[in-house]
Amino acid sequence: MTYFAPKSEQEYKEYLDNLLVEYQFACFSEKLGDGCYRLANYHEVIKSDHVTAGKIYKMSCDEMNYGHGCYRYGTFAFLGRGMDKNVPQSTVYYERACDLGFLKACHNTGVAYMQGDGCEKNINRAIDYFKKACSGSVSESCLTLWSTYFNGHHGDIAQDRPKALEYASKACDLDLFQGCTNALIMHRRGDGVPKDPEREKYFKQKADDIKRKYSEPGVVFGETHQNLE
Repeated sequence: MTYFAPKSEQEYKEYLDNLLVEYQFACFSEKLGDGCYRLANYHEVIKSDHVTAGKIYKMSCDEMNYGHGCYRYGTFAFLGRGMDKNVPQSTVYYERACDLGFLKACHNTGVAYMQGDGCEKNINRAIDYFKKACSGSVSESCLTLWSTYFNGHHGDIAQDRPKALEYASKACDLDLFQGCTNALIMHRRGDGVPKDPEREKYFKQKADDIKRKYSEPGVVFGETHQNLE
């Protein structure tokens, strides 16, 4: 990967100005969803102009069916960033983003239906969205499914410890530390599944590897979630 290293403040300003022109052309002339997303991101991050950013994220979704733009606009609506807070609208845009294949939005949609946050509460629909996200490697959804099946959910979802283990294992495979620890504890205790010292050992090693990975110098645990997604 090549990084731009400006030699002066003026050179940096020219670089940003050129980016703005490039993104504007991609969005307004070429009608590219990704171009509009980048333009909105520019206004959000570089200019701190959330009103303009929100409008362009919405445009990338409504006019170009760009899933990541739908997701960002849903986040703006949920937080009231550059607009009045509108949780029902955020759920609509998260759901649309999910349907367009931006699977991180499927997790948000699942949370909305699980809690009845901006929509009518629907546990079974929430589970479907969590499963879609989990199958698309969204580890937080796998962990939510583990919790739901491990504990059951207010009579709507029955306890199913083998299924819970399945989702803890999946979360672990996706390098989520808590997924590994949940799986190893279930094998250690025989919690709804047979005790299995070998599998417990496997998950402990995996958990240790993940912990070690994020303890290396220059790496912050959970840093992958500190971006604009």
